[in-house]
Amino acid sequence: LHELMDSDLLRIGVLPENQEISYLISDTFFSMSLFKRDGFDSSKTEILMGHGEEILQWGNRLFDYHWSLSSVLDSESLGSVRETPLPLEE
Repeated sequence: LHELMDSDLLRIGVLPENQEISYLISDTFFSMSLFKRDGFDSSKTEILMGHGEEILQWGNRLFDYHWSLSSVLDSESLGSVRETPLPLEE
């Protein structure tokens, strides 16, 4: 990861708060799920997916918005990121 980050082939941004949305965007696919205010409802999963041009453009704008809110890590700070996940809040 360090080499990719140093060569500018990989950039990692960290958002300042817990996010209530999860999404995946590529050149040809978009997927989004929204977490409910009261937490995750394990009895029901809702996912929005699409591959049309309009949803891909919208997804890219959404990514750009969240990226602008993030702090970009450099390869030196990568070692300070937790290697074990934090426990889930109950």
